[in-house]
Amino acid sequence: MFVAGALIAVGVLLSRQWQDLAHLRSEIETFPWRISWGWIAAALALATLNLFLMAGVWVDLFRARGGTVDRLGGTRIWLVTNLGRYIPGKVWQFVGMAAYMKERSGEGALALGATITFQLLSILTGLAVALAVLGTRALELPGGSPVRLALLVVALVVLLHPAVMRVLVRLAARLLSEDADPAPTSVAADVRAAGGLLIAWGVYGLGFWCLARGTMSGPLPGPVVLAGVFAGGYVVGYLALIAPGGIVIREGAIAGLLAALTPMSLGVAAALAAMTRIWIVLSELLAISLVAVPGRGRGAGDRAEIGRAGGERGAGPAGRSRTTDDSDNNQRT
Repeated sequence: MFVAGALIAVGVLLSRQWQDLAHLRSEIETFPWRISWGWIAAALALATLNLFLMAGVWVDLFRARGGTVDRLGGTRIWLVTNLGRYIPGKVWQFVGMAAYMKERSGEGALALGATITFQLLSILTGLAVALAVLGTRALELPGGSPVRLALLVVALVVLLHPAVMRVLVRLAARLLSEDADPAPTSVAADVRAAGGLLIAWGVYGLGFWCLARGTMSGPLPGPVVLAGVFAGGYVVGYLALIAPGGIVIREGAIAGLLAALTPMSLGVAAALAAMTRIWIVLSELLAISLVAVPGRGRGAGDRAEIGRAGGERGAGPAGRSRTTDDSDNNQRT
C-alpha cells in the first residue's frame, strides 16, 4: 500500500510537471531547444548513480547506530521508502522506514534515527553548497534572510548533537514498542556522511549540466553553478512542509536562481526547472527497478543479518534465537 500510494503520488506529480511545460509553451517555443539523447542519458545515469551513493550514506549511518543490514538490502530499503516523500504530509518517508524496519528486524527506531540524521545532513550540506557557490544570491531564496539562515543552521547542529539524537531514538523505540539501546552516535560517522553528501551535490550539479546540454543550445552555466542552484532549490523545497516532494516550491526557486544568474528568461528557466523534476523522478524509478526484483524475498545477506540481530536481542519476531525455537519445540513435544 505504501509503494502503491507513493507511485500514484509520483504519477500525479509527473502529470502536473508535464502540464506546467505545456502552459509554458507560448513562452518557450521560440527558444532554440534541442534534444541530444546522449547528454540526457548521461544526466539520467549520473542521477541514478547518485541515488546509490546516498543510499550508501544512509546504510553507513544506520550501521554506525547499531543497525544490521547488508549493503544491497539497505540500498533497496532506502530507495523504496525514499519515494514516501512524494506522498502529501512530509512524514511518510520516515513512517514507512520505521514501520518496515520494525517488522523486518525490530530496528525501526534505529532506522528512523539514521533517516532523520541523513535528512538533517542533506539540508545542512545543501545549504553549505548553495551559500558557497551562490554567495549573496542564495539570500534571494524564499526565507533566505541572514537571521533565518543562522537560526536554521543552529537548529540543525543542535538536532545532530549525539545526545539529542540518542534521546530521539529512545523516544521512537518507546513509541514503536522496541527494546532499542542505540550505540553512541559517532561524530566521525556523521562527518563521513556529510562528506558523501557533499560529493552527491557535486554529482547532481554535473547531471544537471548534462540535462541542460541535452535540451538547450547556447552558452550554459557550469556544473558548479548548477550544483549550487539545485542544492538551494532542494533545501527550499524540502523545508516547504506543505508541498509533497517540494513540488512547485523547488522548481520556483531553481527557476528564479537560473533567471538571476544566467541570460535565460524566466519562462525558459521555469521549463528547465520542470525538466529537473522529471529527470529526478525517472532516475528514482530506474534505481528502484535495478534493485527490486519482482517476486524475490529477502536475500541471503538480509536473512543472515536478521539472524544475527535476533541472536543478540532474543526478542520479537525477528529476534528469536535458535535456542529459543528449539526450547519451544521440546515443550510442544
